[in-house]
Amino acid sequence: MKRLDRAAFFIFLLATALALAPAARAQQEATPIARAHANAESFLNRMVRVFVAPTASGANQTGFGFIVGERATATGAPGFLIVTVDHLVRSASNPQGPSMVRVLFYANLSYNVPAEVLDEHLPPSEGDLAVLVVPKRSIPPLSAAAMGSSQALTAGMAAWQLGQADRWTTPEATGRFAFREPTGWLYFDGFDGSPESAGGAVITALGLAGMVVGQGSQATAPVRVLPVELIIKKLREWGLLDLSGTLAPQ
Repeated sequence: MKRLDRAAFFIFLLATALALAPAARAQQEATPIARAHANAESFLNRMVRVFVAPTASGANQTGFGFIVGERATATGAPGFLIVTVDHLVRSASNPQGPSMVRVLFYANLSYNVPAEVLDEHLPPSEGDLAVLVVPKRSIPPLSAAAMGSSQALTAGMAAWQLGQADRWTTPEATGRFAFREPTGWLYFDGFDGSPESAGGAVITALGLAGMVVGQGSQATAPVRVLPVELIIKKLREWGLLDLSGTLAPQ
């Protein structure tokens, strides 16, 4: 090879390597934890904090929920459809009833609005799922959220818990998938199972895995999570949700 041809060849190799470097770095960074983090960041704008009227003792009850779609309010105005845990909004310690519920949007912390609690629900023994409708407020457009298959979860898979007693999220994955019961319940290690964290979203590299319900049978037991498949199944059975443009199966 002539000296000039050899020089041109090496220049070509260098240019090709520089061009491929970003793609190579992106591929290396696309680890399961990185994908889970990206899914969690994308999902955050769907999160809301749920406030229930003070109990007879004066204690406030709080938890979380997340937006799964859009639905008109009782007055016909545009609204958001939100899921949360049933034991929070229908608690026996809430004598004023489930109508005394408000939500705060993560995407716009200046909005704290009253919520309608729909009749459709699953009591704690059957899934612990409640559905709210709130007036639609001005928030950034919601990205289509991937739904992960709980059947594809593997032991030790990293997960983000969106919605904890004292924060919306954490900079690092705090949980790991532990196991799935034959009845369908999912369990995660390392999550906050306090009552104030109920209703939070569980996000993995596969997408939305489910909703935090609460601590297991013991304080040290894994945290119980309602799988996303059951949430979507019930919403569709109740005629409340059209998946198009909201939660997108992966």
